[in-house]
Amino acid sequence: MLTDTFREQQTTSGFVTVADADADVLVFAGRPVRVEIVVELFDVIVSLRDRTLRVSDEITLRAGQRYEWQLAGDRVVARNAVAGSAGRVQVIGQWA
Repeated sequence: MLTDTFREQQTTSGFVTVADADADVLVFAGRPVRVEIVVELFDVIVSLRDRTLRVSDEITLRAGQRYEWQLAGDRVVARNAVAGSAGRVQVIGQWA
């Protein structure tokens, strides 16, 4: 069943305001294979990193955009795309 595909999930429990410098938005307790990110208010630069903080990918997400990664990472790091703005993100990570 599809519902059995991801037995574990971790979320930011709502939207989190992003700063101008890179900061952890969510550090996962496990190793998700699917990470969903939703952005509101202002554009945000987001990256998925592993425990050694290597960047696996960095993208700019527009306000109102939803993005999904299908690769493993241990943490989601984000910063405002424009200094002084207050972008907000919500993150959900899922793993078996």
